[in-house]
Amino acid sequence: MKKCILLCIIGLTMFCSPLLGQKPFTQKVVLYYFNDESKNDDYRYYSYIIPDSIAIELKKHENFEVQTLPVTMEYIDNYKTPVLVSDDISLLTRRGKKLNADYIVIGSYVVKNLEISIRSQIFNVNTGQIVDVRSTKEKLGALLFVIIDNISNDINTKLQEQYAEEKSKIAVSPFIGTYEAMRGIEFGISYGKAYPMGVWKDTYNDTEIVDAFAGYNFSNAGKYTSFVKDLACYLHFEFLSFNNEYMDETVRSNMNVYITSLSVGYVYDLSDRFSMIGEFAGGVAISQIIIPVGTDDGPLSPTYRENSLDPYASLSLRGAIEFNPLTFTGGVAFKRIQYKDEAINMATLLFGIIYSI
Repeated sequence: MKKCILLCIIGLTMFCSPLLGQKPFTQKVVLYYFNDESKNDDYRYYSYIIPDSIAIELKKHENFEVQTLPVTMEYIDNYKTPVLVSDDISLLTRRGKKLNADYIVIGSYVVKNLEISIRSQIFNVNTGQIVDVRSTKEKLGALLFVIIDNISNDINTKLQEQYAEEKSKIAVSPFIGTYEAMRGIEFGISYGKAYPMGVWKDTYNDTEIVDAFAGYNFSNAGKYTSFVKDLACYLHFEFLSFNNEYMDETVRSNMNVYITSLSVGYVYDLSDRFSMIGEFAGGVAISQIIIPVGTDDGPLSPTYRENSLDPYASLSLRGAIEFNPLTFTGGVAFKRIQYKDEAINMATLLFGIIYSI
């Protein structure tokens, strides 16, 4: 099984690497609206004027793809506790991956006594580093746009330095694309209860399920193409244990089911940390029914066993909350094993944890 998982991961990485594309090296810069820390809203329009002006300057350079985003974030000050700084970095990292960005520029300003103070920072999505850009404080007036131009030049200079550093890494190592692709690899495990339907409900009433899986989440990768960026695919290994221990049955029996399946899922982001994942899986199920056989002496031994190999399908919906690199999930699924005589349908409730590379 270990060899199978390893081969699947290698195959997924090789499949995803070409999707990253081999176009000329460019980097994406996302500029947030600047956070207005003034006591009133009289100068709120500077929130978008400042990043828009910076974007105009950056777009003059072909090595940057530039996007402004109408969201704000507090300036990451030194007075913040390490826990708050770590949360901010995790939040920016997740947003950056979703936007396929290499850098995020954030900033703040405050207007007081007809003076404006502007601060800005550059966040490197790939390394998690924050670079402070020169702060400035000047009188409001016609020279304001000169001040913004100076800030734009400072940001451009620091971005060009980081761009040159990243480009040199690619020249040294030809495996950068493969490394980017590996960022989408995930491992996870789920545990829960299954509730058989129909005639099977009267046969088994105590069912547990364990699902171990490995897969690839395109939304966590580096450079991906738009048609797969919200998709994820997984290889599942599931174990279900059925028994009728607490039912009024004269014949006791257990049924163990071993399932191997492949799935495709769609990831929908509700917020920076929360998302919903809809997933369809198909595969095969190996079922083993175990019935103790009574003897004249009384003990229930030996046992009768019967095995079968049958098609399997599953449709699931789960919610996820991310605390990079861990994601906690919970949701429901409808599962079906197509036995030759009577198919078994199950509703399942699952909770799990995912580790992302």
